[in-house]
Amino acid sequence: MARRSSRPSAEAAMPFAPMEPILSRSLPRDPAYVYQVKWDGVRLLADVAPDGVRLWSKKGVDVTLAFPELVAALAPLGRRRRWLDGEAVVLNGEGRPSFADVVRRIRVRHADKAQGYARTLPARYAVFDCLRDGEAVLFAQPWEVRQEYLHNLIPVNSEALFAVETFADGMALWTRVVARGEEGVVAKRRHGLYVPGKRHGDWVKVKASREGVFAVVGLVEHSGRVRSVLLAERTADGAWAYVGRVASGLSERERRLLASGTAHLVTESPPFRGAVERQRGERVRWLVPHLAACVQYREKTPDGRLRHPKLVGFVVPPPDWTGDGEEQ
Repeated sequence: MARRSSRPSAEAAMPFAPMEPILSRSLPRDPAYVYQVKWDGVRLLADVAPDGVRLWSKKGVDVTLAFPELVAALAPLGRRRRWLDGEAVVLNGEGRPSFADVVRRIRVRHADKAQGYARTLPARYAVFDCLRDGEAVLFAQPWEVRQEYLHNLIPVNSEALFAVETFADGMALWTRVVARGEEGVVAKRRHGLYVPGKRHGDWVKVKASREGVFAVVGLVEHSGRVRSVLLAERTADGAWAYVGRVASGLSERERRLLASGTAHLVTESPPFRGAVERQRGERVRWLVPHLAACVQYREKTPDGRLRHPKLVGFVVPPPDWTGDGEEQ
């Protein structure tokens, strides 16, 4: 069977734009909804046809070349044309999704490198929707009907492909997700349609997050305004380690108070070793770590940075924090 080239084509177009969930603080408690784990990966749309497979990112970039193992796994499904929606995930040594690794995968633009990653960082396709099966285009079909198509399509013994599991008890799933440190839960209305390119309330996403208290060790300023706060945490040996910057959740009032009320904490250098990334026009005002911030975050990256941090508020720092990083 002739197979379509895995090289991106300027003439090819993504067959549909993905539907997006609305973000909520809580899951709907309604029997009209079912619940799925939100896998910590990157959105991936698949166009599977008799002449080959194409893979697309959420933004419409052809990423077929980046995932040769997924192309090979999907190719046998191309007896007739299928459109699938899901997440590409890469599992780490503990069997947990690694967002850093899947981002590394999707950015590959050279076939040899992609083949190497397929062996050392293999991806899996967590499929949660089927939008076309042959001549049947399914956008206007209820979620339950589309799931029947999906589960009849995805082989149960595939290592690279799997249909995302569905649960009736959202609260029980949420408890499990939080306990395992997974990304979150998506609630989907059983009779909901697929609305391409729209954020729609038939899908509701709730993110699970971790929370920690970190030292405020610097202010990033631009054009006289506090843009973000630099954070650090204690290591096991009592030293300080940089964990990143946070701007989300920082109110204008807090920005003004930080700018005007921290002069007595200003110091010449940070309490940790290593450089801090800066954008053009930014300057850093270093502070001794006598302020503390409560921050929600998704996880820590392999280099120790907080992923998706959001400021909850400023709190009283622990008594063992000092300006020079030494224990009292």
